[in-house]
Amino acid sequence: MVDTMTDSLSKTPVERPPVSRVGLTAMFIGVALALLGPALFDGFVKGLFIGAGVALVVLGVIVVSARWRARADGAWLPSRDDE
Repeated sequence: MVDTMTDSLSKTPVERPPVSRVGLTAMFIGVALALLGPALFDGFVKGLFIGAGVALVVLGVIVVSARWRARADGAWLPSRDDE
């Protein structure tokens, strides 16, 4: 099944890039690295696995949240505290 969305001008379906799947995959791999690193290694390699895992989780969250924000109807505005 192809994930599709419509073009805002012509209302024709266009293929949605698999960005959210990439983000979720990065998060799952990051969690796996962060959990397997301490169980399998010691010292520097353990820290390397944990750091890479945390970095992948953060990158995945950024990608997924950017994708969800792009799905919005474009009505987002910053708060107007001064008014």
